[in-house]
Amino acid sequence: MVFNNKKPTEAGEMKKKYFLITFVLTILLIASFLNIYPVIASDELFLVGIVKNIDYITGIVTVDIKTESCKGIRNFKALDLAEIEGLKDKKISFFIDSSICQNGKIYKMYRITLLRQRGKM
Repeated sequence: MVFNNKKPTEAGEMKKKYFLITFVLTILLIASFLNIYPVIASDELFLVGIVKNIDYITGIVTVDIKTESCKGIRNFKALDLAEIEGLKDKKISFFIDSSICQNGKIYKMYRITLLRQRGKM
């Protein structure tokens, strides 16, 4: 006794369609639970130092870096000259557009913040 009136090929195609729909919905459900979103990663390094010299023509700032990952006198390129105005001999913090600090390379500096030095108001 046959309960299925459909031909064998139609039944196989229906199973494939059902499986495909179930598979796609399962993947979408798992992705929504895992919060999978495309992310753009950017490398940056946070540094602290004292400004030794500012060249307002080129935007090159010479900083004596105190942070262990990049210690020493280094040159950086300021993106916004207004941010560096009056910062000579001041302690600042800033970010560079790299996760490493190579000697002799000039990195772009941004998000520059003037820090209060100890004992001075």
